[in-house]
Amino acid sequence: MKKVTVIIPNYNYGRFLDTCILSVLCQQTSFHVEILVSDDGSTDQSLEVLEYFSNTLRDHKFSFQFFSRTKSGEIQNTKFLHEQASGDYIAYLDADDYWIDPNKLQKQYDFMENNKDYSMCFTGYLEYDEGKKFFAPSRIGNYFLGPPGDYQKEEFTSPDFIANQYNCITSSSRFFVNYPDLFQKYIEEFPYSDWAINFEISLRGKIGYLEYPSYVYRVHQNSLTHSSENELINSSNDENLLSERRKVLNERKKQYYESLKSQ
Repeated sequence: MKKVTVIIPNYNYGRFLDTCILSVLCQQTSFHVEILVSDDGSTDQSLEVLEYFSNTLRDHKFSFQFFSRTKSGEIQNTKFLHEQASGDYIAYLDADDYWIDPNKLQKQYDFMENNKDYSMCFTGYLEYDEGKKFFAPSRIGNYFLGPPGDYQKEEFTSPDFIANQYNCITSSSRFFVNYPDLFQKYIEEFPYSDWAINFEISLRGKIGYLEYPSYVYRVHQNSLTHSSENELINSSNDENLLSERRKVLNERKKQYYESLKSQ
């Protein structure tokens, strides 16, 4: 039987962690699910929450394991989780977000199994502002957020678009093939892993967008940005850095396609 690994990197999100994990436990699946959480040296109640779930879920249909690590940063923490994952597919979930569709994993699993030329699929999302205590409004005509409506799916999921425009693949909805060589060295040059990882996955196959919201993205003081590119764009002082990182991605694309020709 095939397996899906859910990876949850955590740092000081103890107040959100129980909701996050419970949203995974609510999933209805026809396959086994492995839940892996890596705590990156948190100083809050995160380890207490993880210990509780570890002791409580010993007989659960899903396996659960957590790791307590010395702080290494988001990229190294996510890389570590990827190295531990034994599933055929990986589903990523930020520790301060949570899934709202109990069939999320099954829908994405079925999509990937029926579309073997795809490397990943993702969905839309709802956005909740923790400070203002309300769900943010979306674009007119839709009740959830997602990629820009003025682009075709083939455009915003292509390597060229992700590298040179912006990354609109939402982190906590990602469901992708477990590639053992996914974490290339260049990814460590980025502030967060999502932009570079999404780009790397786009080289391996098509990316599907399922047009419905599967999770809630929390906006709060300590939340990571959805995209390292968006963070850079918000600061005019980082235009040169943004340009350099785009150059890195384009060089990687050239290298990857050349390697395919030589095989």
